[in-house]
Amino acid sequence: MATKQRTKKPKQTEQPDLEWGQLYRTPDGQLHQYFPLHKYQRQVMESKKRFVVALAGTGGGKSALTPIWILQELRKNPKSVIIVVSPIFPMLIALQPGIVKILEESEFKGTFNKSDRIYECSTGGSIHFKSASDPNTIQGLHCDVAIMDEAGMMKKEAYDVIRQRCNRKKGRILITSTPYHFNWLFHDVYQAWKAGDEDIDVIQFNSLENPTYDKEAFEKERKLLPEWKFKMMYLGEFTKPAGVIFENFDKCIVGQIPPMKTERLVFVGGIDWGFNDETACMGGFIHKNILYLFNEIYEKKKTVDDIMAYKNFNEQTIWFCDNQRKDSILTLKRNGYLAKKTKKYNGSVLDNIARLTRLINSGRIQILGGSCPNLENEMANYVWKEDEKGITDQPVDKNNHAIDALCYLVEGAERCGLLAR
Repeated sequence: MATKQRTKKPKQTEQPDLEWGQLYRTPDGQLHQYFPLHKYQRQVMESKKRFVVALAGTGGGKSALTPIWILQELRKNPKSVIIVVSPIFPMLIALQPGIVKILEESEFKGTFNKSDRIYECSTGGSIHFKSASDPNTIQGLHCDVAIMDEAGMMKKEAYDVIRQRCNRKKGRILITSTPYHFNWLFHDVYQAWKAGDEDIDVIQFNSLENPTYDKEAFEKERKLLPEWKFKMMYLGEFTKPAGVIFENFDKCIVGQIPPMKTERLVFVGGIDWGFNDETACMGGFIHKNILYLFNEIYEKKKTVDDIMAYKNFNEQTIWFCDNQRKDSILTLKRNGYLAKKTKKYNGSVLDNIARLTRLINSGRIQILGGSCPNLENEMANYVWKEDEKGITDQPVDKNNHAIDALCYLVEGAERCGLLAR
C-alpha cells in the first residue's frame, strides 16, 4: 500500500538574516513572508474562536500578531473589511507603519490614504485605522474582522461599539493586551472565558516567551516591582495587590441596571475636588436601599464652572461634596444645584471604608460595568499601608479620588436618611 509523503513546510527559523515580514523564496520556489512565531503566538493564530485574546506580559509579542492576523483573514476573504483600533491616536500612529509595510510586501499590496487612514487592498479588501478615544468614529462600518491593540487601556464603550460593528457579519475580533486593570477586559471577557464561554479563547504568556526579550531586564523588574504588579505587567496575569481593601468589589459590577420608574428614584452624587489632581464626581441613584452607580467625571485642570458644563452633571442630583472647598459648594448652590457638605473628622477615612465595605458585602451597591472605569481601577488597587511589621490599618493615600467621591456620596446619603445604614 502506497504511503503519503508529507510535504515539509519551510522552517522560518532557518532565515536568520531576514527582517520581520520580509519576503523570501523557499528552495521549491514558493514565496513566503518571514514571521517567526513562538508557541503562544502560534496558538493565537491557530485559534478558531470568534473572540481571540492574546493576554501577555509587556514585550511578549502580542502586538506583533496584528499584521499576521490581517494577512491570515485576508487570505480567507480577500474582500474583508478590517478595523484596527488603538487606545489613543499616538499609539495608532506608532502601530500603523509596520502594518502598512507588511501589506506592501504581500499579495494584497494596494494604496494607503493617509488622511482617512484607510488601506485599500488590490483584492477589494480594506483596513481602517481608528482610535478608541472617540468610539463614535468607529460607527458606520460593518466589519469582517476587528483588532483591538492594547485593549485593556480602552473604555468598555469602545469594546461595545466594535462588537456591534462585527455582529452583522459575525466578524472575528482579536484582542491583544497586557492586563492593566480589573476593567471590562477582566469582567466581560476573561471571566466569561473562565466560565466556559465557547466563543472566547484566551492565550496567556509572559514577556520572556519572546526570545528577543532581555532576561536581565525582566529579572530586574521582578525585584523592583510589587509582586502583583510584576505578575500583571510581565507575566500577563490578572493579580490583585496584597492587602487590597475592597476584596469583594468585583461582585458589584453588573452588566445592566434594571429599568425603573424615574419618579421613584433619588439621584445622588459625590464630589472630590481637585485641579492639579483629578476632580472626581460619582453619580447614580438610590432605589429600595440599593445604590446604583453609572456616572463618572474624572478630569484634571477643571474649575467648578467646567464641571457644571458636563452633560452628565445635572441639577436633579443631590451632590455631597468634599467640605474643603466651601467656595465651590457655594458656586454650585448659586447655580441651582443641590450641593451639601460632607463631614470630615479624625477617623472619618476608616469609617468611610467601613461604610463602603458594608454596602459591597451586602450587595447594596451595583455599578454598571464600564461606566466608571477610574473607580473600578482605584478600587482594584486600593491597599493598606505596609511597614516592617506587615500590613497596617491605614490605607495608602494616593490614586483614590473616585473612591473619595464615592465615600462622600455614601456618608452624605446615610446622614440624610436617603440610604439606610
